[in-house]
Amino acid sequence: MSPGKFVDYVLSEKGQEGFLKLGYIPARNGMKLPDGFPARDTINVLPIKAADALKNTDRGSQDLLGHLRLELILSCTDTSKPETASPPAVSFVVIIVLILSVLPLARLAMVGIAAFADGGVMTVLGDASLWSSTYYTVVTAILGTIISLIIGCLFAFLLTLTDIRAKGALSFFFVLPMMIPPQVTALAWCRCRAPPVRC
Repeated sequence: MSPGKFVDYVLSEKGQEGFLKLGYIPARNGMKLPDGFPARDTINVLPIKAADALKNTDRGSQDLLGHLRLELILSCTDTSKPETASPPAVSFVVIIVLILSVLPLARLAMVGIAAFADGGVMTVLGDASLWSSTYYTVVTAILGTIISLIIGCLFAFLLTLTDIRAKGALSFFFVLPMMIPPQVTALAWCRCRAPPVRC
């Protein structure tokens, strides 16, 4: 749309109705004013030199066009505050976290403190198999991290920067290991009860 046609539309009755909804005073006579504005005949209009205005018509049209586009974009942008979770929902999440995470950890801590008080900690620390298991655990964790980093970088490169086929299937296989820990957690909860139950 050329600047001239845009200005013609702005000055038309339909265009002025749009700017009236945005809170502007219409340039056309006979149209109502936005709420809270003074009467039209009480507004002092600044004098304008018609010759200078005609010389700068194109520049003024471009400036007006850019200003109006910005106003329209801002008027369509939702500036409302994001919705926050309601207190009942937050309370429900906190209770679930307490039941599934805090209570099991607290039970383990109590068992450890009780063992320490009974002198069982020194017996466990003196067992050679404990340190052997610790060594292999640390080695396995370090090597597993390095291997996972290499595989993860390779998959990220293939899935994002190449045109390889079956990206959906590869993405599924890549996140498949993330589905295993919940299953292990479910089995652990089954074995938490005494006597043991069949899952």
